[in-house]
Amino acid sequence: MTGVVVVGAGVIGLTCAIELARHGNAVTVVADQPPHRTVSAVAAAIWEPYDAYPRGQVLRWSMASLAEFQKLATDPESGVFEREGVVLHRDSTEPAWWTRTSVGARAATSDELVDGAASGDVCTVPVIVMPIYLEWLLRRCTALGVAFEWRNLRSLDEVGHGACPIVVAAGLRSGELTGDTQLQPVRGQLVRLTNPGLTRW
Repeated sequence: MTGVVVVGAGVIGLTCAIELARHGNAVTVVADQPPHRTVSAVAAAIWEPYDAYPRGQVLRWSMASLAEFQKLATDPESGVFEREGVVLHRDSTEPAWWTRTSVGARAATSDELVDGAASGDVCTVPVIVMPIYLEWLLRRCTALGVAFEWRNLRSLDEVGHGACPIVVAAGLRSGELTGDTQLQPVRGQLVRLTNPGLTRW
């Protein structure tokens, strides 16, 4: 059995811990914040392939994730739900590069568009309620024997588990811990509002 340390207890850290433990590794998560105090807890989590390159690779990874989230949506305790919604386009009448091939989207009708939208695609994708999902991931970790150490690291030298592999999933602190001065956030501004009665995303 190989020992592995995962630094960070957000959605990436917990997911890595689960997959490593499922494949027979002894996993320890070292984190300064519990899952509900991480940035992951306030993520607006809806499945969608990132507009990144190479697109073929991104779509392949995204489709693997889609299949897993669709399985999880059958468990109401997971916090994953399949919801219909509309991908709106401001300037184009062309469908999004991923909608028709990956989720069988249809063109939105005129009454499904909002002011200022040129077109849209209607599709059903997984939506993840992060506080519920993080607790579900935490329970899965516990069931798989993942150990947790709640402490702050100033560098990876402080991990203290010998020469074992380390997975760094510390979000914005990853750059500080690894010496990567190029790391910068590119997404993530949210505004939280009371739902006025919307049933679609």
